[in-house]
Amino acid sequence: MKTLYVLITTCHIHPFGLLIGDKVWYQESIPPPEISDEAIILRKEIAVKMKGEIKEVEIGGHPTKAGEVVPPTGIVAPTGVVRETLQRIMIEAEIPWDRLSDLVGGVLGPLNCEGAEISLKIKIEASSEKGISKDTFESEVMKTLRKIGAKIIKEEAK
Repeated sequence: MKTLYVLITTCHIHPFGLLIGDKVWYQESIPPPEISDEAIILRKEIAVKMKGEIKEVEIGGHPTKAGEVVPPTGIVAPTGVVRETLQRIMIEAEIPWDRLSDLVGGVLGPLNCEGAEISLKIKIEASSEKGISKDTFESEVMKTLRKIGAKIIKEEAK
């Protein structure tokens, strides 16, 4: 279960959530003692829906009529903490092809965790002195691009 813990709680990509008892864990760290053999893996869509339906109240706090949780007496909530935010990010970069998984995990994942709508354009340039099989290009490369819903803006093959 420790491997599952890392997969689900690292805020790189959240394809899954966990249902442990009556609590849904999604896009948050799970303390290892909370993880048990009874944990149920949830698809992202189901975790999001269930998380919205299950109302959680902090231990020791009580909800107000507005739905806010008021901390128990003696605990002071931090005030005046302002988190600087950005409305739009645009990055143009050259990335080695063998580092694409790092791009997904270290760039796209965290942006996704922030709730960003991500648009990605990719330019693939491949050349080979011995030549690239036309069959590979058509039946693997282009087929995969179509399968993943890529919008082909420009295609050139010589």
